[in-house]
Amino acid sequence: MKKDYILNVDTNAERRSMTGNVEIRQIEGEVTPTIAGIACVFDQPTDMGWYIEKVATGAFDQADMSDVVALFNHEEEELLSRTTGKADDLVLSITQAGLGYQFRAKNECSSEVAQNISLGFIKGSSFAFSCVGEEWEYEVAQMDGQKKDVRTITKIGKVYDVSPVTYPAYQQTSVGLRKRQIEKQPDLMDLKINNKAK
Repeated sequence: MKKDYILNVDTNAERRSMTGNVEIRQIEGEVTPTIAGIACVFDQPTDMGWYIEKVATGAFDQADMSDVVALFNHEEEELLSRTTGKADDLVLSITQAGLGYQFRAKNECSSEVAQNISLGFIKGSSFAFSCVGEEWEYEVAQMDGQKKDVRTITKIGKVYDVSPVTYPAYQQTSVGLRKRQIEKQPDLMDLKINNKAK
């Protein structure tokens, strides 16, 4: 099994995926289609299994979104586009809804992905990021008859990639678990972490 590229860049990097947030747009005058999606939706509570998570509006306000790549399924060999400053390459945008992205399908890989999106075979989007600000509320959310902790991501440090994905499902992360345990039970480690956004 090959090593995930993102772990070489940042061992604390996380990923989130969403269903139904990628589409093909045919822009007038363009021969090749444009792939567009929403990689992250603000203030949408999502069940992560043992906790509920949401990304706060404003979490991307100071995020480093330079040199971001668009990959298929987060695979570095499946390069679709990159932020270059050109309007037809990867462009990220922060809207009221969340983190949007779009790029023109200019290479063979992105053309294949565009075809699979138009056929309905690829239905979701995802992004890889580092979290530098978060807040936890403990046992406040009622879900499936039990109380769960709520993690609100308040500040994104870096966006690494955005990706159309085959299996758009939220993934649980060990990073969130580690931070939550340390904050809730600081005696478990001789390490104090301030997870509040400054």
